[in-house]
Amino acid sequence: VLASLAAEPPAAAASGTPPTPDSALLAACAPHVHPATLRAVIAVESGGDPLAVNINGGPRVRPRTVAEAVRVARAAVRRGHSVALGLMQVNSRNLPV
Repeated sequence: VLASLAAEPPAAAASGTPPTPDSALLAACAPHVHPATLRAVIAVESGGDPLAVNINGGPRVRPRTVAEAVRVARAAVRRGHSVALGLMQVNSRNLPV
């Protein structure tokens, strides 16, 4: 899913605007939640940035690549922080180890 979220359509890449997940992706991730609700949560939590990393007790980071996002998140977790990740800012403590 992260690879799907990180891929930008050419228009979004050219404009600098984060891509908006399509309805099929939203339905696959949360089939019982209306897409408009998911888009509202995404807008508030990450501003539509699929690579957003918020280090709890630290700064919000705006990595430019998936690799950078992974590196920053893993380093913060190793230092004892939890991190909020991606479009909906899911907390790292909710992820499988």
